[in-house]
Amino acid sequence: MAVFPSDSAMNEPAANAVADESRVPILMLIVLMSGGILATLTFTTVTPSLTFIADYFGAKGQGIFGAQLMLTMAPLGMAIGGPLAGWMGTRFGLKQQLLGGLILYGLAGSVALVADSIGLFLTVRFALGFASVNIDTAMTGILGARFTGARRARLIGIRSAISSTGTLVTVLLSGMIGQAYGWRAPFWMYMLAFGVAALAVAAFRKPLGKAPTQPVSAHFSVLSLWPIYGLTTLLSIAHTMPSFQMGFLLKEDGLTSPVSLSRILALSSIIGIVGSFSFGWFYRALNRWTIVFAIGLLSVGYAVIGLVHVIPVEIAGIVISGFGAGFVIPYMIARVLDRVSAEKRTQAIGFLLSSMFLGHFFNPLFVAPIRASFGNHAIFMITGLLLGAGGLAIALSTIISGRLGPRHVLKAAE
Repeated sequence: MAVFPSDSAMNEPAANAVADESRVPILMLIVLMSGGILATLTFTTVTPSLTFIADYFGAKGQGIFGAQLMLTMAPLGMAIGGPLAGWMGTRFGLKQQLLGGLILYGLAGSVALVADSIGLFLTVRFALGFASVNIDTAMTGILGARFTGARRARLIGIRSAISSTGTLVTVLLSGMIGQAYGWRAPFWMYMLAFGVAALAVAAFRKPLGKAPTQPVSAHFSVLSLWPIYGLTTLLSIAHTMPSFQMGFLLKEDGLTSPVSLSRILALSSIIGIVGSFSFGWFYRALNRWTIVFAIGLLSVGYAVIGLVHVIPVEIAGIVISGFGAGFVIPYMIARVLDRVSAEKRTQAIGFLLSSMFLGHFFNPLFVAPIRASFGNHAIFMITGLLLGAGGLAIALSTIISGRLGPRHVLKAAE
């Protein structure tokens, strides 16, 4: 049995829903490419000021635990909101979903500027996560409807790279703004959503409409994509290792300077950005084999980090794994869009985003027993071995399924 559904499944209905992509307004592209930055802001505005938030609520007896809950509430809102976002896009239309998500995002951010109780803050964080997954679902759905084949793959990679660049830039900005003006000040960046909403109104003057009604003869179910969703969750656990766990390992190996640590973590992000920008080319050349290549790089990089206790060599492992990490999210989005029918597109994307953020939630749960029993290096070593075994299984499945020609699907779509 193949790890993924066959390449030919559901391509025809999706093709019927594609608009003329030869004349796409620049403003529309700007809106579609900006969505990932809003999702990153839900994390980057809080992370640099987390200790200050803990101190503030510590005076009220809620301190560190409350501050840590703030980190988890946004991905929880994303994970729970994903399936609902897919339904809402189908029920109300992508434009309405996009504008509603942007307005909710901006309003929740406004409340964060004045909220003074931990309960209200946690509610705001959940609302931001819920809003951002609706924004992402709508934008990805529009992108999937307007573009096909290699061009869509390139745009998915560029969008992911812009999102990663936004993460890098906004976390630095949040740190500087928070230090200069207080821990609430970075929340003003949430107001960016209102600006994007205004651009969206101008870019999508014509109604995008609701997803077409499913034909009676169509038997495709989003649940048939469970291998992709399961793999997305597992790879999301691995994908977040550098940002969630690398700091503990480097500190254990003698790197105590916060500046040096931030530069090494920034290097991982930069390499991931390069990988995302190049994703379209690799996906055109390798198609399904792209994920085997990406998992291989992650496996080798993490194994190097896990085996060696020398910081320069560990940095080399970060570079290797970072390039592979840049392929993971664009690949999963591209595979779903290549496979799903137009009628099920937003629902499929919603489930995909939920799968992705579930991985963020499960990462600390996965590493905790390994760290307690074997230490920080073992986390990366074991993850690398599991990735290697998983990559080999996917490669064997691809060979057995007879899909040895990597280019035929994209050429047919073009």
